[in-house]
Amino acid sequence: MASFAALSIAARIPFVERRMLWLWMGGGSIAMGLAIWSMHFVGMLAFHIGIPLAYDVPLTIISICYAVIATAIAITIVRLKFNNNLSLIVSTFFMGTGIAAMHYTGMDALKMSPEILYDQTLLVLSLLIAYLASFVALRLFFKQAMNAEAAHRTFDKTRLYAAIVMGVAIAGMHYTAMEAAIFDPRSVCTAVDQGIESGIMSILIVLGVILIIAITILLLMLDTKYADNRRLQISEQRVRQVINSAPQGMIVVNADGVIEQVNRSALTMFGYSREELTGQQLEILLPVSFHEKHAQLRQSFLDAPKFRTMAATSDLAAFKKNGDEFRVEIGLSPMHVDNNISVLATIIDITERLKMENELRLQQAALEHANKRIMLATDVTGIGIWEYDLESNVIIWDDTMYELYGVLHDETPCTYDSWENMIHADDVEYATKNLMQVVQGQREYD
Repeated sequence: MASFAALSIAARIPFVERRMLWLWMGGGSIAMGLAIWSMHFVGMLAFHIGIPLAYDVPLTIISICYAVIATAIAITIVRLKFNNNLSLIVSTFFMGTGIAAMHYTGMDALKMSPEILYDQTLLVLSLLIAYLASFVALRLFFKQAMNAEAAHRTFDKTRLYAAIVMGVAIAGMHYTAMEAAIFDPRSVCTAVDQGIESGIMSILIVLGVILIIAITILLLMLDTKYADNRRLQISEQRVRQVINSAPQGMIVVNADGVIEQVNRSALTMFGYSREELTGQQLEILLPVSFHEKHAQLRQSFLDAPKFRTMAATSDLAAFKKNGDEFRVEIGLSPMHVDNNISVLATIIDITERLKMENELRLQQAALEHANKRIMLATDVTGIGIWEYDLESNVIIWDDTMYELYGVLHDETPCTYDSWENMIHADDVEYATKNLMQVVQGQREYD
């Protein structure tokens, strides 16, 4: 469990931003170092040779430091993302050496007299076990360290396998090394008088495990909070980018009517700089006569916030910095952030559109007037007028055409083919050719 918790911290270190790096590096190194140390000394507590045992304080602290330093070096290599065989070998060397140094320093902390001797073959075997198991554990860990998604998962199979292998490495190395230890039958533990007794060591190990779990929980909580804040910052940044790049003018206003954000299009539209508008009341952009009414409308919108569009009419006016007045179309959208409401106002300058619409109305009125004059003229002169829709092949006659052809309204030739049948046979070819040339713009119809 301690190994898994420590590896959960270490797995995220390659993806931590620089300002949080030392906190994670320190926490990860201490957590994993304590995990290695606690696993070793749990095994030591199970060791009995029939005499009182205790542990020298300075050497015990040094044994912890070996484990922490070795872990720090391995984590640093992972942080630098040197994902190659050389990096794996270097990490394995430091991790295996750290485990071995921690164990044999811990054994030396017993201060046995005569000193402990070791079977050379088993000693070498214990080192090989430490290096081999460290290699397998780090290989699994390196594989996960390159995967951000796996590193941020609370539970991951690869990390679990690495933790199990690390536990096996420490236990295998420990018990092989203990088998290699040769104690003189007359051995005495000289650390009993001033060292740490087994009972106290048990408490320290429990506290060490609790510290590992506490560090893990704290760092994971910080990571979750930081990740949430980071996602929020990215989301807000994207919103700002979308607003700023929009072709329409956009202004974000808080509940008090203070301008919080203005995009480039709005700045160009009103002729202000961003610094001049940000923090100002929105009324700076509205006619003075509309200020009081606008405050009432703003409160009405906040009481029932929903998307709405203020119709494009000549009544909606805005003012530029230079005092020029122009007509606008406005859309309002509520924005809820941290229990606060803001309003996104979309502004479109419709001055040119209104001008074009007015010109179109004048042209249409002039055309209708001209049509009336033509109709009056044709009624007097007896000239028939007809329309031919090329797409639908439909012919429309005026009243004079009915009189000229001597037919009733319900007998109107509704298609070109029907009308063609009413033309004298000798004139059909000429009439058809004449009409096609007119359609193609080659001549006027006669």
